[in-house]
Amino acid sequence: MWTVTAYFLNQILADLINAYSASHINGILEAVWLGLYITPTTPITPQSTMANITEANYDGYARQEVVWYPPYTDFSGPQTLTGVSMNFSPTDATVPNLITGLFLATAVTGGNLLMAQALASPGLPLQMVGESLILLPQFQMSYGPNYGGVQIAA
Repeated sequence: MWTVTAYFLNQILADLINAYSASHINGILEAVWLGLYITPTTPITPQSTMANITEANYDGYARQEVVWYPPYTDFSGPQTLTGVSMNFSPTDATVPNLITGLFLATAVTGGNLLMAQALASPGLPLQMVGESLILLPQFQMSYGPNYGGVQIAA
């Protein structure tokens, strides 16, 4: 398997910043959908696909498209994309869910799995009207902790 360098990741984020148009980001993160998963989702690996995801199914659930603000370089160094906050809320108590993870996919249904993240055990309950999971999507590279050394300027 290839080992990705901090320089390569820095260039990808620099390209995202350069590709930002007046209306949206261009490229792989242009049209991504954030979804929620429940058990029995298998542990996510680099080879995982949407077939490994058991998607949330509470009444009112739907993936939400990530709408990105313009990318920026944080004062401390990492280049950052932040999205508009998202609110996931059941419309009734008929199908309670325990949310155990989040994922990004390339489509509102089906699509390709881009990345996923398990939540801390036991997960977050979304069981009835009035319960809500509010998420703020952010994509950022922390070079020192994640890749060693300092960020390489673009």
